[in-house]
This record gives sequence, C-alpha cells and structure tokens, in this order.
Amino acid sequence: MNFETDIVIGLEIHVGLNTKSKLFCSCPNAKSDEPNVNVCPVCLGHPGSRPTMNKEVLFSAIKLAKALNFSIAPRLIFSRKTYFYPDLVKNFQITQFEEPIGSEGFIIINDRKIGLERVHIEEDPGALIHKSDSVLMDYNRSGTPLCEIVTKPELTSAKEAREFIKKLLVLIDYINIFDQDNGIVKADLNISIKETNYRRVEIKGVSGLKDIENALNYEISRQQENPNEVVQETRGYDSENRITFTQRSKEDAEDYGYIYEPDLVPRDITEDMVSFATSTMPVMVDERINNYVEKGMKYEDAQIITSIKDVSDLFERSVSLGIEFDFAMKFFKRDIISRINDKQIEYSRLKNETFEKEIVALLKLFSERKINNLSVKNILDKLSTEDIDVVKYANDNKLIIETNIDLESVCKEMIAKSEQAVLDYRSGKENALNFIVGQVMKVMKGAVMPDDVKNKIKEILG
Repeated sequence: MNFETDIVIGLEIHVGLNTKSKLFCSCPNAKSDEPNVNVCPVCLGHPGSRPTMNKEVLFSAIKLAKALNFSIAPRLIFSRKTYFYPDLVKNFQITQFEEPIGSEGFIIINDRKIGLERVHIEEDPGALIHKSDSVLMDYNRSGTPLCEIVTKPELTSAKEAREFIKKLLVLIDYINIFDQDNGIVKADLNISIKETNYRRVEIKGVSGLKDIENALNYEISRQQENPNEVVQETRGYDSENRITFTQRSKEDAEDYGYIYEPDLVPRDITEDMVSFATSTMPVMVDERINNYVEKGMKYEDAQIITSIKDVSDLFERSVSLGIEFDFAMKFFKRDIISRINDKQIEYSRLKNETFEKEIVALLKLFSERKINNLSVKNILDKLSTEDIDVVKYANDNKLIIETNIDLESVCKEMIAKSEQAVLDYRSGKENALNFIVGQVMKVMKGAVMPDDVKNKIKEILG
C-alpha cells in the first residue's frame, strides 16, 4: 500500500455490547464483584457444550453497521481464531473472519471521511487478575459480546485518532448498544511512519481517550527518534509512565489458523431482520446538527448539545413544550453537559422519567424568571441524584422570586451605603456596579435576578 502522509494510523476498536445475556449462552452479561459466578459450561468451554447465537447481539451489530455506513453482509458466518492464553478457556475465540457482518463503512470528522474496513462480532475472553505473587482468572467476562470496528489506515495524528473515537462513541450512544456508565471501549493502535518505510507496530488494548492519544504520541516520537531500530511487533502501554513496551512479535492472520465454526451454521441476514433492527434507530447526530444550525444555533454549540443523545432528546422536548430555543440551548450547554462531564450526573440518570420531567419544570421556572441562577444550581445539585418535585422544592426552600418586593427601595438604600462604588462607576468603572449588586442580592437573599438589580441601579443613578 502506498501512503502519502508521514504518519499512518489504523485502529481496531472493541465495543462491549449491553445485551442482557452473553453471546452464545444465557449467562448474564453483567459485572459482578464475585469472580466466576456468571458462567456455564458453554462460556467455560466444557467438552460437549454448544453455542447458541444471541439474536439481540445480531440486531445490535446490524444497528452499529448501519450507523457507521457499512454494507450489511447477506449471511452470518463465524470462525474459530486459535491461540493459547490463560484467559481463553477453549484455546480458540469465536469471531468473524472471512465474512464480517459489515464492510466498507465510514465516519466523517471535521469534514473528512475516514474509511472503515469492517465491523465484526466476537466473544470476549476472561480477565487476568494480577496479584503481587500470582495471577488469578475471572471468567465472568468470558463469552460476553463485542463488536470490533477496524478502520482503514487513514488517520494521520494522535489528535485525529482521538477525535475519531469521540465521534464513534457519540454514534454508539445514539443507537443504545453500549453501557455509557460502566462499559469500556478498548482499541488496538497500529502506527507506521515514513522514516521506517511504514513498518507497522501495534499497541494492544488501550482504553480511554486520553491514554489512546498519549500512547500514539509516545510511539510516534519513539519511532521518529530511532527509525532504524523499529521492528514489526506488538507492544503494550504503561499508562502510569506514558510509555509503550515490547510484548511479542506481531502475528499475522495465518498465525491464528482460522477455520469456520462447525457448531454455528451460516444463516441468512434478511431484509426483514435489517428493517427490524434499524426500526428503532433515532435521527442521528449529523442530521441533528444540521437541523439545529438551520434554526440558528452555532455549529460548535450544536456539536456540544448533540454529543449526548439523551441531552439532545431532552433539549428537543423542552423546546417542543414552549421553552425558547436559544434559552434551552444555553441551559443544557452550561448546566447539564458540564455536570455530565464532571460526573455529577450519570448517563443512567438522563433516562430517569422523573429527571426528564423535572428538568423541563426547572427550565420553565427559570425561563419565566421565577428563579435565579443560584437557585438553578441549588435545585440541579439536588435533582442530579434525587427524584424531587422541582416546583414544590423551590417553594419549600423559598427560592421563588417574590414579585411584590420593593426592589427600588433596597437599591436606593444600598447605593446610599456604597459611596465609593458610586464614585467609581461615575468615573467610568462599569464593574463597580457589581459591588452594589452583590449587596442588594445579599439583602434580598437571592430572590431577584442579578440583571434586574443592575438595570434598576443604572436607572436610579441615571
């Protein structure tokens, strides 16, 4: 393959699916603090046990393939990938090799189309638990369903790779096949640079956007500093020290001895199956961004609001119930997205019906200027973790702005007590008003809007 860029990056991204049961058995697809409890003869690879395909996994994989613009395969075929490792109980992994469920897709980031080679279904192995003097095995994860997305080698920097995975996570969120609170996305990173004649090095099993970017940056620098010492190999990543290290020589497909899986016969993927799987897919992120921009939202703001589907849904619901479009956008961008990013609101909370209903009630109070910014923060702090009646809570805690307060009298009193601030303001120091505003807010105990206070003070001072 002929490359035109100095750096070439390809990704193999493993996405754990949020199905109720595992890929080929009825064991729960769930985390457990107790090791080796979500297991059975099938996912433990006992002789004589036979796998049975989980339809929910198939439908999730079809949705993913459609969301990433793949062509869907006409049939479902599994293969055995043979290798020997303690976490692989059968000494082979059931995966797709010859014919993946999706091929030739793409994702658009920053107006650039990044090609995707394939997406396929496979089972996850168990987990190695490293102790100071031993290694333990937990097979709860063995047989849980994954989809692996393989990009074409078209990414050209660590930053672009990070942006790509961010966009991929947004798309996965929209089709609801991944546990945003507890799920882990891992990536194998393939890096080649011009100075080594594009000799490929793979970094296995890196998770988290920050670690993926750091691992790529380190490996690019390592290869550029000593290009003659670079060999084709598989490396690991030490996130604490931000370095990569040699694990083994790089395997090729023939090293795994792929054969068709004899216990799972090929089955057709019909148009009805595809239609059923995709019938619940929502309006996707790129279309929503275009819709919001057409209504006057800045492109950057539209990207933020649509970055989490449940936030975008709640934003649209608020607008449909009469909240002004721009007002709702600012609220969700400033007060909701920021809390999610800071882990003050969990993704699962966004799906809570009471939370959805009361957020709209909160927005209504705020848009009607019945509560101020401080009260919004107070109520959101409570609502982020508890089911409360927003209107009742606001009334019980005296957060509703009283309309019969004589604001003008309080402002005049505070102006009389703030001679220096008044002098500073009259000499051109606009910020001097903030002192008087603060004094009024303190007397009024937050029961007025700061902007109303400032406007009233300006009116009095002339």
